[in-house]
Parts: sequence; C-alpha cells; structure tokens
Amino acid sequence: RTPSELARLAEGKGHAFTVHQVASAAMKDGSVTLSLGSVNIQPGQRMRFFVRESAFAKKEIKALWTGYKRRVLTNAIKANQGNETSTSFTPTGCFLFPTLDRGNKFFLGKAGFESEAVMDYLPTVPSVSGFFCNGVIGALNGDVGVNSRERASLYGSASGYILVGSKSGRPIFVPGRAAAEAARA
Repeated sequence: RTPSELARLAEGKGHAFTVHQVASAAMKDGSVTLSLGSVNIQPGQRMRFFVRESAFAKKEIKALWTGYKRRVLTNAIKANQGNETSTSFTPTGCFLFPTLDRGNKFFLGKAGFESEAVMDYLPTVPSVSGFFCNGVIGALNGDVGVNSRERASLYGSASGYILVGSKSGRPIFVPGRAAAEAARA
C-alpha cells in the first residue's frame, strides 16, 4: 500500500488490487493457505502480502471519502454546465459493515472511528447504522449489479458502506430534526 494507492482513492478511482485473508501460513516450509474459494491462483502469478495497519487504514478511510466527495462535486459541476443530465442523489442514511478485526482495538482505542468519518464527510446524514461482520461482499469499484461486468467478492479486513436516500427527493423524517423544529415553532 503506497501513497499512490491513497491518491487513487482520493481521486475516486477505487482500489487497484484485491486483498484476501490468509487462512494459515507455515514457517517450516513457507506455505500459505488462502480461504477456500476466495481466489483462483495460477502458477507464476505475482502476489503481495500486507500486514493490517491502523495508521494506513485511517488514511485510507479519509482518502475514500475525499474521493466520494470529489465525484459528487464533479458530477454537480457537469450537471450545472449542461454536459450531463442531473441525477442528484442526496444520502439520508448510511449502513456501515466493518469486519470483526476493525474495531476500537484496531484503531488504537478510538471507538467509532469509521462512523465518525462518515459523519465528518457527510454531515447532513442523520443516521449511521450497521454491525460487525466476518467479511464484506462487494466489488472494488462499488459497481455490482445486473449490468455490471465486475463480480462481487468476499473481502476480509474491510468495511462496506451503503448510502441510502430518497429516490423521489422527498425529505426523510428524522425524529431529532422534527423535535427541534417543533420546539422552535
């Protein structure tokens, strides 16, 4: 993981490679076992091995959300210039699914680091919910669907973010906001 990987994320381009969990490694013969069915390795194929690191994970999260904000801003500018049709999406909620290894222990005692990052980059989103899981299903570029060419994979030591919003553009009811407005009235 290099600074160029962080630059790719900050530009909104996504990851350049996949990371798979190592099931076991033997010191005597140097063998490495990956989770069954997680990856198809061909003879002669190059692989990299990484160690999870808190400092890089924090930078990665910030770069990921910077890239998202950059894409949103670029699309808004293009729509205002008349180059594209406006497909405005305003997130009103976020589901966060970190793997079991990414909690406050991984982020050096900082509880809720990833959910705080969502709130910092998307301050209008009133709700961040989710749960820890044993893997995240998704694609590197986030584009998994009927017409997508990329297959979904199971990723370990990762976090999945799902933004939700109103398709019709109607505001979503937020109890705290409604109570504040009622108190002002």
